[in-house]
Amino acid sequence: MTLSLEQTPLRQALRIWSVQSGRQLVVTSWPALELAGVDPETPITLRGIGMPPGRALRLILSQASATAAVNAGGVGGTETELIYRVTPWYVEVMSKAIANRRPTTRVYYIGDLLHEVPNFTDAPSFSLTDALSNTNSGGGGGSGGGGDLFEDDNDNEEQVGTTRESRGEALAGVIRDTIEPTIWLVNGGTAGAITYRQNHLIIRAPFYVHNQIGKSIPAVRRPAANGTRTGSTPLVGQPVSGIRSN
Repeated sequence: MTLSLEQTPLRQALRIWSVQSGRQLVVTSWPALELAGVDPETPITLRGIGMPPGRALRLILSQASATAAVNAGGVGGTETELIYRVTPWYVEVMSKAIANRRPTTRVYYIGDLLHEVPNFTDAPSFSLTDALSNTNSGGGGGSGGGGDLFEDDNDNEEQVGTTRESRGEALAGVIRDTIEPTIWLVNGGTAGAITYRQNHLIIRAPFYVHNQIGKSIPAVRRPAANGTRTGSTPLVGQPVSGIRSN
């Protein structure tokens, strides 16, 4: 799309974006945004040719958010930080604070991420010289002083590492520490929670958090109980049955 905005009021800039992109745009609540310090008359300047609609909208909203933060004394925060949500029918603009009041629950399969590769420290040694010497000496079954083909008879065992549950909890901790750290309950927030259960993360959080965690990717075949491969289960981002997905 092509945009040419020069000190255009925010409300009008959003209308122009909607027309130029051909997408219906809905602002969740102008009164709520105004109370939080977002002025619909905030001047927006943006020029672009061949710009993706999503990037153009992000630039418009980032300008409005920055101005609102300045008007709030440089504090800003979720009340004045504007984001958008794409639905099959329209694009919805809101603040992070509004999104935080509308969390959704999704279940993420992470079994493949919990696999721990063993570190073998007692691998058997193989000596071609000893093997040939043993054969030429006529020894049978490793007798005759030539030594066995594999010198170590002890069975190899994987090193005992962390449990799958602890690795699942660790992955949940990485998400909490790196993706919107302030929203999680354990960090003192009010809008996000993660629970690990049997190779799955159950995450209740706003849509913009789910978008950062991961979007749907091609399904993979998982072995059934009888060893055959049947059905398919996407790796991430599956909404809980009965709960509307964003």
